[in-house]
Amino acid sequence: MPPAPPGFYNPPGTNIFVPLPSTTSSSTETAPPTTTSRTTTTTVTTTETITTAITTEETKAGLSLLITTGATAPFPSLIKAALSPSFLGTLKELGFAKLLLQAGTLFETAGFTEALTIATSAANKQLEIEAFDFHPDLGTEVVSKVDVVISHAGAGSVLDALRWGKPLVVVENTDLMGGHQRELVEELTGQGYCVEGRVEGLGEVVREALRSAGVRKGWEGMKGDFVEVVEEEVGTMKEG
Repeated sequence: MPPAPPGFYNPPGTNIFVPLPSTTSSSTETAPPTTTSRTTTTTVTTTETITTAITTEETKAGLSLLITTGATAPFPSLIKAALSPSFLGTLKELGFAKLLLQAGTLFETAGFTEALTIATSAANKQLEIEAFDFHPDLGTEVVSKVDVVISHAGAGSVLDALRWGKPLVVVENTDLMGGHQRELVEELTGQGYCVEGRVEGLGEVVREALRSAGVRKGWEGMKGDFVEVVEEEVGTMKEG
């Protein structure tokens, strides 16, 4: 019998040629686990990369906050609190990158300009601060684009925030006479629409507003006692 060709052998006592065990076949059998392992690793790495990219972009973009004092009645204590180092520090800690400050009639005063300059310097480019006196379409052009609103208890400003579904902190201007802002604050908080804030500890109520954003009541329109309170506040104060 002739010698076995390459890749074959002749079992003793037979006249046949049998293929030798193939190394290629063995590699094929072990290949799937290796391929699966490599694929899994790649998937995990890709997911981590995407997550990191999203997180980095969110951090870069940051949150934005609007503080509005109304266009007519000044609210100097709220402005002072908003530009204080402790409040600005809290905003940076919470991930805010932009503070919009609607200062009303105080905007062009020397005291406000000085306080704004000091605050901007203290923010050290970690927090952008932009101030203005009033805006003809505050709701559509400003409120709609921010993440959180702190408002004086003026009906117009409050309703803008509610209509746009923004986490809302309402601060009563206790310098005003008549108590109409107090009534509005109590009605809003009583119905679960907002967090009540005070000039002291303003940073903590922003933290609370963020925590409760997902569970706070959505705007259902003016109903019941709320209508009466708003109409009285608007008719008496003529502010928004």
